Amino acid sequence: MKVTGIIAEYNPFHNGHEYHLMQAKAQTKADYVVVVMSGNFTQRGIPALLSKYVRARHALFAGADLVLEIPMPYAVSSAEYFALGGCALLDQLGVVDTLCFGMEQTDLEALKALSSIISKEPELYQNSLRQKLSEGLSFPRAQQEALHAYDSSLNISMLEAPNNRLALEYLKALTKLNSSITPFPVKRIGKGYDDTNLSNEGSEQYSSASSIRKYIDDTTAAYTAPSSITAKAMDDELSNHVPAYVWSDLEQLLKEKEFLLTNDLDLLLHYKLLQQSADSLQTYLDVNADIANKILNHLPSYTTFDAFCDLLKSKDLTYTRISRLLLHILLDLKKTDMDILKQQDLIPYARILGFRKDASPLLHQIKESSILPMISKLADASKNLSYEAMSILDKEIAASHIYEAILSSKTNKPLKNEFTQPIQII
Repeated sequence: MKVTGIIAEYNPFHNGHEYHLMQAKAQTKADYVVVVMSGNFTQRGIPALLSKYVRARHALFAGADLVLEIPMPYAVSSAEYFALGGCALLDQLGVVDTLCFGMEQTDLEALKALSSIISKEPELYQNSLRQKLSEGLSFPRAQQEALHAYDSSLNISMLEAPNNRLALEYLKALTKLNSSITPFPVKRIGKGYDDTNLSNEGSEQYSSASSIRKYIDDTTAAYTAPSSITAKAMDDELSNHVPAYVWSDLEQLLKEKEFLLTNDLDLLLHYKLLQQSADSLQTYLDVNADIANKILNHLPSYTTFDAFCDLLKSKDLTYTRISRLLLHILLDLKKTDMDILKQQDLIPYARILGFRKDASPLLHQIKESSILPMISKLADASKNLSYEAMSILDKEIAASHIYEAILSSKTNKPLKNEFTQPIQII
């Protein structure tokens, strides 16, 4: 049995994701593909556009055989920890042979050279990195300049591309885990990861998830209620950017307002921040004293989530880092939660979001090979998990209820209780 793993957000699932999943299975000659996916909140520090169950179903329709949830603390953390959590989950399943990921430039050897230096942390590199950070550079920029100072022959320009940088984190994570999983890049096609404009090239367009979310945000903001104009604009612009099985769901969910964007968190985040002190803020993941004081000093000017991120950002504090730490506060994600995960060998359980009916041999092999408790029914989780592991799952459940509560306020539908949400099976 040959198994390929993919780490993803699918926010939302689009044509490029379908292409990557198909290529991953074909190029690695895999019998099965396991996707480990972010839940209802994502690595950028924003809510997922569509719920994790909808996105898991889309991945299964595209050819994934099993979809597992990346534990929430990893899903909403920096690229380093997002990659570590995803790789650790795949590694501890005991069946995954290859990790397939997209890259703008598929020069794996050049990326391995960069990864080796960062992982080994030679003194010259460390000193240069500290110096660049002291000059006020953001960490990604400081890291690139430190690598160049260490060895000018390195292809540091690769790290300008976001998928290449995430691929670097996957290589670092596999090294740190001493994993037997083989990295396998697939060249990314279409618009860049950070591109915010929809592609208009060809009948089947490959736009980024960022551009799809931005279009939805801009279009829905122009109307106070769903209308035929909105629906027509959405259909004309978006239907070619996602597979048909995604569009059939997305079109209906957009009409019913059953989706979340960053500013849907406005009121809840504002309320949570108003309850904080400088000391309490510093208990949250990624929040230090300087950031805590900056938040409190600017809190009287709070209007929206987006606007507050813009207000707090600076040369050494990126918008994305701010949005992540604000999300940590909203979701009650503490520094101690990461300590618990380290004590639990990084991954305390594997939670199933969905699987294909014909993937039973894969599930059987995981049961034989993995020491991780497999969570398929939340009500039974406490019987199989330690107190510490259950505390992480409880944070996950609370985060899902926050997501569903905000959805409920938009749609006027009852909140979907996480304990009654069905696993997706096709």
